[in-house]
Amino acid sequence: MLSVNNAKIEGTTLDVSKRGLSIALAKPIDVAASTMCSINFKELQLYDKEVPLSDVPYRIVRVSAGGKKLQLEIEEKKETVKTVHFLNRLITHNQDKLTPNKELLPTNELLEGLHDIMLDKVVCTPVFASKKGSAIAPSVIGVNYPLLPHLALFAKLGHEEHFSLEPIYKGRSNTLLAAPMKRIDGAKPQYNEIYISTVKFGTRIQSVETQLLSDFDSTKERIAFIKKAQTIGEFFALRLCAAPIFDPFTTLLSLDLEELAQISLHNARNLEKEIKAVVGYGEIVDITEEVLVRLELTR
Repeated sequence: MLSVNNAKIEGTTLDVSKRGLSIALAKPIDVAASTMCSINFKELQLYDKEVPLSDVPYRIVRVSAGGKKLQLEIEEKKETVKTVHFLNRLITHNQDKLTPNKELLPTNELLEGLHDIMLDKVVCTPVFASKKGSAIAPSVIGVNYPLLPHLALFAKLGHEEHFSLEPIYKGRSNTLLAAPMKRIDGAKPQYNEIYISTVKFGTRIQSVETQLLSDFDSTKERIAFIKKAQTIGEFFALRLCAAPIFDPFTTLLSLDLEELAQISLHNARNLEKEIKAVVGYGEIVDITEEVLVRLELTR
C-alpha cells in the first residue's frame, strides 16, 4: 500500500531492488516526482515481523503518464538500514525463482546523436580524476573554445596544451577529490564553492589566492575578499562537484576503443589503461555572477 499526501492506495510490486521499487497502483494518482511517500509491504511483513516494513519511506522518482505506475527510491537513513538489508537478502535468496527482464536500451545511433548534441550545449567543465599510486589527482579536463575567463586563467598557469588546476586542488585533494570520490555504494555527488583572486601585471599573472567557502568565518570576511580581488585584479567563484566512477567504460566508449584498435592496437591499449585508472568525475561551473548578485556586489 502507498501512502502519500494523506491518501492511501493499494498497489502491486512490479520490480524491486534493495533501494528501488516500481509499483502499479489500483487507481491513478496526481503526484509529482521528488514527493516523499511511504510503502506498507503487507505480505513481506509476514516473513519477518522484526523488520520495519509497514511504513518504509521512499522518494518518488518517476510517474507514468497515466499516474498509475511509479518508480521509487528508498530514503536512506539509519531507520531503513534493516529494510535495505532484508530486501537484499530476499532478492539474493530468490535468484533462481526470479525471472530477469531484459532492459530496453536506446540504440547506439541514438546515443551517438544525443552525445553530439549535448557536447555543444555543455555549460560546465568536466574533470576526470585518476589514481596515481595512493593519491587521486585530476588527469583530464574537457574544454570548449573560446575559453571561458576562468579556464583561460588555468591555461596561462599551465604549460603547452596542459591546464593547471593547482589553484583549486592543491592542498585540498582530500576534501575535493579523495573523500567525495570514494567508491561507496549509494554515494552521491558532493558540492563545494571556491573563490579565486588573481593579481595581474598587464597580461601576466603575478599571484593567485584561493579560499573555499568553508574557509571564511563570516559573510563580512567573504565580501572583503571579493572586494579586494576586484580592486587588485580578477575575481572568480566556482562551484565544484565530485562523485566516484564505478565503471568508466560505457557502450559508446567500448565501441570507440574497438574502432581505434583496428587502426592502432598500441594506442587503443594505452587509452584503455588510462580509462581504467579513472576513479572519479567532477564538474566546474562558473558562478561568479550568481555570487556577486547574492551578495549585492554587482557593479
